[in-house]
Amino acid sequence: MNQYEWKYGENNYQNYYDVKLGKDYLCVFANKSVPNIWLGTYIKYGYGPVTIGNKTFNDKQRKKESKNGMMKFQYQMPSKIQMLSSNDPEYMKEKVIYAYEHNLLEVDC
Repeated sequence: MNQYEWKYGENNYQNYYDVKLGKDYLCVFANKSVPNIWLGTYIKYGYGPVTIGNKTFNDKQRKKESKNGMMKFQYQMPSKIQMLSSNDPEYMKEKVIYAYEHNLLEVDC
């Protein structure tokens, strides 16, 4: 059985798909002002909300900044980050589920 039963919704500002799993929450959303860019977020009980970052882009920034001496730790967030996004909400659902199941802040494109 698929535990991720996404439900579609919208409000004045966004179109979204979400899933509630007890006290946990997963969501992919697109702002109505930019309807073809979908982002993803999740909330795990006991943790704050996580908007999924683009690990591929952010790793390149980390590497660049560590070469310049701007970063002290390999896994800290670089000064310039990118959120993972797609024009395909189904793709973003998969990425949010993966990040949620593995407790990740970022996933590869």
